[in-house]
Amino acid sequence: INRACAVGKVCAIVCSTDKNFMVPVGGAIITSPSETIIQNIGKLYPGRANASPILDLFITLLSMGLNGYQELLTDRMRLVNRFQTKLTTLATKYNERVLVTYPWNSISFGMTLYTLSDNDLSNKRNGDGDGDPNPTQNDTLTISSATKTKAQDEISYFGSMLFTRCVSGTRVVPTNIHKTIAAGDVQYEFEGFGSSTDEYPHPYVTMACAIGLPESELDDFFGRMEKCLKDFFVKKKKRLNKKEMERQKKEKKETFEKVNTIGKDVESLQI
Repeated sequence: INRACAVGKVCAIVCSTDKNFMVPVGGAIITSPSETIIQNIGKLYPGRANASPILDLFITLLSMGLNGYQELLTDRMRLVNRFQTKLTTLATKYNERVLVTYPWNSISFGMTLYTLSDNDLSNKRNGDGDGDPNPTQNDTLTISSATKTKAQDEISYFGSMLFTRCVSGTRVVPTNIHKTIAAGDVQYEFEGFGSSTDEYPHPYVTMACAIGLPESELDDFFGRMEKCLKDFFVKKKKRLNKKEMERQKKEKKETFEKVNTIGKDVESLQI
């Protein structure tokens, strides 16, 4: 962000107060490299919004103090290496890869989710996993629309599993999602909806080593994440076994019908 501000590509930055100051969700701070922009935004403010976010932030800053807030920032940086190590271990165990965002981004981390999607899609991925939004030749996937939809459903289902198991702060992003959002009479088309660019080559999950994260919760987070992955594969195996049983049952039925047909033909010939 600092680099983008230096070359004049950023007008304003919106910072959620809950993510940066550990207050209830609902407020944000707007900053800008341009004082004029901030003054213009301030003039547009109607003054009738709820004061609760401001009050929450004010009380929190008073209770923390500058030293308390700086200590939280120091503690967060101390946990970054541990967070990255545990994520790498988890990714390796499940044949996934950590998307390379560090050292440019020491807060948010990403992990691919190829093994969770359909096998046809998983077997066709040989990407570099470096977080590059521009796919390499090996990243290119030639798959049917039905396979894409199935893979999207698998990835989205994993996201719902995380949510129901009280794993908050993660975001699961499937590939090839197309969304149309209407704003009045205008419709906006989004390719690769949920990711930061069109046709991102990797389905992935994001997570953050955020301010206020104690070491005990970090360990608990990865414990729940791994348990969720195990549960996912157990359920997926059951679904696959059920499909296989249905396929075998269908084959037996077809074989039985063929035998009956042949038997009837033989009887007709004998008559």
